[in-house]
Order: sequence, then structure tokens, then C-alpha cells
Amino acid sequence: YLQQLFQTIQDAKGQCQDIKYEYEDVTAHLKDIQLLDQAPEEEKTELLAAAAQIVECNRERQRLQKRKYKLTDPQKQVMERYEDIVQKDIGKLTEYESYQLKIKNDLRQLGGEKELLLQDKTDIIRRQHMLKTIGKALSIILVALGAMLLALVLCFKVDITVPFLATVVFAAAVAGLILNEARKNRIDMAITEKKCNRAISLTNRVKIKYVNNVKTLDYLYSKYQVRNVAELEYVYGQYCLAKREWALQRETMKKIYDNNQILVAELHRLGVKDTSVWLSQAIALVEPKELVEVRHELNENRQKLRE
Repeated sequence: YLQQLFQTIQDAKGQCQDIKYEYEDVTAHLKDIQLLDQAPEEEKTELLAAAAQIVECNRERQRLQKRKYKLTDPQKQVMERYEDIVQKDIGKLTEYESYQLKIKNDLRQLGGEKELLLQDKTDIIRRQHMLKTIGKALSIILVALGAMLLALVLCFKVDITVPFLATVVFAAAVAGLILNEARKNRIDMAITEKKCNRAISLTNRVKIKYVNNVKTLDYLYSKYQVRNVAELEYVYGQYCLAKREWALQRETMKKIYDNNQILVAELHRLGVKDTSVWLSQAIALVEPKELVEVRHELNENRQKLRE
């Protein structure tokens, strides 16, 4: 029991010491405020100027920190790494994407040309087959006609010289037409084959260019973690804006640091004991309303500590 009582007394003493320290701290702060109130205005010129600069810089820093940019951390790191060549790569990507569209258009045209040539080959084969059919039919007709004429000669002793010559002339003319058309078809087929082979060769060459260009585009897209040049331009624009804001933030932080040093020096000169607390309460030095609120809060705290 005595040991517990002793421990309770020790805890109470510790609490009293803490309360006494807090009370002295609040009282010291109130005395500093009184000291600042009583100081002549001409002696507070630099102090108030530094405090005003701190308040303004803090507001500017808060404003800058609220701004958000659509820029992921990996993209930010990539922009920082390739900052010197991003614009050059944007130009390259624009050129490669335009070239990609041209290649696709060329492939469509070559594909269309190839389809037309294959259709032409089909038409030539069809015409050639038709000529063969006509030739066979003509041969059958001539054989039948020859047999008929021969029968007339043998059976009726009819003179078939004129019909025979007419038949021969007709057969020769039709055969000549068939042979001429067949020759034209062979020539057309040879020309079409050459065109078709040329179209296939060009298509293969364009496909190689297409594959190489796709590989280059994929590399640049992966390098900058984007899907197209439009996205890269947007990301780079966001990075440039953010970079300017970061520079302003660094400049603002430097101004805050410099003015903090001036503020501390001026507070020391005026005899203020606790100078560090004013670094976070600089607004109370330039706005009387804020100072009244600080004083009111300190008085309330001191009253509670008394109780």
C-alpha cells in the first residue's frame, strides 16, 4: 500500500511539473506578444516585412501544391531521363506514325491491285476454256459436215466443190479467229502473271517495312510508356507545366527560409525569447485579428492550467 501511495505521489509530482512547464511556456509566449505590441513601429519594419513575405510564400506554396497533373511517377521519371531528346522523339514518332498510315494505304492498294489481277487471270482462263469448247464444237461440226458431203458424193454423185470450199474457208476463218484469241489470251496471261508477281513482290517489301516500322513505334511507345504520339505530347506538356511549378515551389521554399532567418533575427533583436513558434504563426504578426485569436487561445490555456 505504501509503495502504491509513493508511486501515486511521484506521478502527481510529475504531472505538476509538466503543468508548471506548460504554464510557464504559455506565460512566456504571452509576454512575447506583449513585448511585440509595445515595440515601436519603426523597429518592427523589417520584422513585419519578413512575416508578410512568409505568409505570402506559404499561400503560394499551398496553391501550387493543390495543382494536380496527369503524370504518373514512371512517366515523370522517363521525362526526367529523356528530357533533352523528348521533342526530337516526338518529331520521330509523328513521322513514323504518318509513315505507318502510308504503308497501310500502300498495302490496301496493293491488295486491291492483286485481287483485280487474280480476277483478270480467272477471266483469261475462262475465255481460254471457252475457246477450247468452241474449237471442239467446231471440230465436231466440221466432221459431221464432211461426213455429210462425203455421203452426198458417194450416194448421189453430187458436185460438192463449192460447199467444200466454203466449208474449208469458214473453218479456216473460225480457226484463225480462235488461234488469234488464244494467242492474245496467252499474251494477256503472261502480262498478268508478271503484274501479279510484281504486286506480290511489292507487297512483301512493304510488309517488311511495315514490320520494321511497327517495331520502331513499339520501342518508342514502350520507352515513354504511351500509346501514341498525341499522348506523348500531352504527357510532355504536363511535365513542362509541372516542372515550372516545381521550380516555383523551390524558389518559394528558399524565400520562406531566407525570411525565416530575418524573422528570427529581428525577434531576437526585440528581445523575444521563443522565436521558433513565430515561424508557424507569422500570419499573426501581420494580421491583428489573428494575433488577437492567438492571445485569446493562450489566455484560455493558461486559465485551464491554473484550474
